[in-house]
Amino acid sequence: MTAALAKKTAKADSTRRRSDFPVIVIGASAGGQTALGALVAQLPADFPAAILIVHHMAATSSNDAMLRMLADKGNLPCKQAIQHGVIKSGCIYWRSRITI
Repeated sequence: MTAALAKKTAKADSTRRRSDFPVIVIGASAGGQTALGALVAQLPADFPAAILIVHHMAATSSNDAMLRMLADKGNLPCKQAIQHGVIKSGCIYWRSRITI
């Protein structure tokens, strides 16, 4: 590891914060839309964890439609996950792919 990379990694590690709430991570394949809708429909509005969903979708699928479906079926707010975004409990964060 180069000195510059080691310094960058150390800085990133020092800025990470431990959450005071549970985080649940769910992965789904392209056929998982129905299952995700059924799952979020069962979560209460006061759910005490953040939910991160990574969903493989066809390139022709609409991200907005999926976010609307999750929000309409469930009792929790649903947002598009963004890199380095703040995660809060009681919210669903959805992403159709991971950007590194």
